[in-house]
Amino acid sequence: MGEIPDEEDRSVQDRLELAMVIAEKAAEQYVELVAEMSRKLQAVDTKLAVLKQAIAAASGGVGSSKPKVPEPKPFDGVRSSKELENVLWDMEQYFSMAKIRLAEQVNIALMYLTGDAKL
Repeated sequence: MGEIPDEEDRSVQDRLELAMVIAEKAAEQYVELVAEMSRKLQAVDTKLAVLKQAIAAASGGVGSSKPKVPEPKPFDGVRSSKELENVLWDMEQYFSMAKIRLAEQVNIALMYLTGDAKL
């Protein structure tokens, strides 16, 4: 077929060198991308582990036998000291078992007042 002239040969050689440079850059970018994704995945794993611990601590752990806490009965303002004592006792027990913070107890207790007691 004959010899390839020097200019054509150089052109092919230049193209091959350019292709190699582009391939090397692509490989470097791939390595950087994999490293960055690995770091991000590790950060997500860390956050997920913290979240799992927080959920386990808040719920008493997965599979724990947490008793169902019955809600207190509404209080309508009946003028009976015994009835009032029972309502207060039920509220205290409910707050204790449901682990309701002190700051929220008053607002929740107000929801159980009806009739004259609400006024």
